Amino acid sequence: MCQISTENKCPLCGNSNHCGVNDIGGCWCGKIEIPMELIEQLPEQGKACICLGCVKASLAARGGQVSFCADGG
Repeated sequence: MCQISTENKCPLCGNSNHCGVNDIGGCWCGKIEIPMELIEQLPEQGKACICLGCVKASLAARGGQVSFCADGG
């Protein structure tokens, strides 16, 4: 895993993370629970969002799936 400094790229796989932190509704990642295993893999926390593909793959490997919360939490 290499560190990717571009904020619109997933720091784990390099694909677009579709970050919406500056959008009125906030980023999609604030509406789901990111597996701690993924967060622990980040070279630097708080720099860039993990992409939905990495989140889905991690959850699928554990037999889970992404669940979005309407209220963001």
